[in-house]
Amino acid sequence: ISEEKIPGKGKKIKIVELEGIAKLDQDGQITNGVAQKKKKRAPSGSPKKGKPSYADMIKDAIFRMQERKGASLAALRKYIQANNKGLSQKFNVQLSMSLKKLVKSREVVKDGARYKLSANTKRVMKLAKDKEKRAEIRKKKIAAGLIKPKVAKSKSVKKRSTPKEGSSSM
Repeated sequence: ISEEKIPGKGKKIKIVELEGIAKLDQDGQITNGVAQKKKKRAPSGSPKKGKPSYADMIKDAIFRMQERKGASLAALRKYIQANNKGLSQKFNVQLSMSLKKLVKSREVVKDGARYKLSANTKRVMKLAKDKEKRAEIRKKKIAAGLIKPKVAKSKSVKKRSTPKEGSSSM
């Protein structure tokens, strides 16, 4: 046990050292004498592995529902709950917050009480869907033996010999 004066506060305090390790720093916090690093945590809003984000679920729901006038909030809620398992207890709040963010970023357009995909988002989703279909068809053809799978070609560098201009024999 020792007494030390806290700088700037004018108070004396008793410090108990545990095996010569624990000390009191200038802020009055007990430390081990070594600068401690703060542990980095993943942001709480980041999606977990294998689970899509709310924004992705919303865009997918609007795309798959194919409503001409757009999808209402109730229809979106019902579709997402039916097709996604393990949603949080704060689902309704997270859904409405994600919808607001998507509208603000112009990925989703709000038309009255309904939500539609913007033209750019719709085009991207259609391209992704077409790419998935083509990949499935290709896998089926490979399994049936109709086509051969692509093999990655190794790149070989060939040196070309070019005649030098000054060495012509004339």
